[in-house]
Amino acid sequence: MTKHLLSLFLILAFCPLLNAQTFEEKFDHFWNVNDTLYMRITLEEWQAAEPTNPELFTALFNYYFMKASHEVLVLSAEAAPTDQESLVIQDSLNNQVGSIYAQKAYQPGYITQGIDAINKGIVLYPNRLDMRFGKIYVYGQMEDWEAFTQTILETIETSKANDNKWLTSNNEPLKDAKQYMLSVIQDYQYQLYSTENDSLLKNMREIAEAIVTLYPDHVESWSNIGIIYILTGKLDKAIESYKKAESIDPTDVIVLANIAQIYEREGDKESAKEYYNKIIEHGNDEDKRYAKMRLEGENAE
Repeated sequence: MTKHLLSLFLILAFCPLLNAQTFEEKFDHFWNVNDTLYMRITLEEWQAAEPTNPELFTALFNYYFMKASHEVLVLSAEAAPTDQESLVIQDSLNNQVGSIYAQKAYQPGYITQGIDAINKGIVLYPNRLDMRFGKIYVYGQMEDWEAFTQTILETIETSKANDNKWLTSNNEPLKDAKQYMLSVIQDYQYQLYSTENDSLLKNMREIAEAIVTLYPDHVESWSNIGIIYILTGKLDKAIESYKKAESIDPTDVIVLANIAQIYEREGDKESAKEYYNKIIEHGNDEDKRYAKMRLEGENAE
């Protein structure tokens, strides 16, 4: 009897502590212990009590994305991706004939619910950058590159409307908001580039051109445009873009190196030499070694 009374006392004593927590704190607790049942119960209570709380929308988004994510086994005739652990399948002569590996997959229904939730949050709180970046992240995981790109473009356009007065969790003002936004979008550009899918070069160009339209001093975007022109064989256009980048920051070694390489490809040895010397002037030790090696190669010819 004493043991049961003690258990009941502990339960009753713990209830006021739970009630004293905010819905956000309750959700975070159940998230940390991976209790999906009580996450869902908390979200239902939260929606009933505070249907326009901004943190509710991010919690719903995270919950549905978590529910959507699962792993499936892939049997492939090809080798597994290099970043995946795999079981190699061999024939009787020990030749690799395939592989089995786990791959992330997503249930579309849950993804739709999560996107619907975060879209409602963005409508009510259009300056919440974390909501927009969370949405872009999910589209990237889904490899939905058109929605990924469109959401980035919408974010860039909103940065003009709100003069980069972005907010983050709990509607806190974001410090160095413009620089932070542009640096994260540059990471997204690299994500597109890393797919090695040439059809996505147009997506990269759309994003870069949208940025330089609003922020013409953004060196990285001029450089991105230059890379796209190089990859599509338009070296004269690439030079124009890189020269614009150089006019903004004459010491950017990546820009200088790309200009030098274009001149070298075009057979303009004097101009290439000029830019390798600029790298020696502005670069670090590794940059200088690279430039000197290129110059020595030119002289050897």
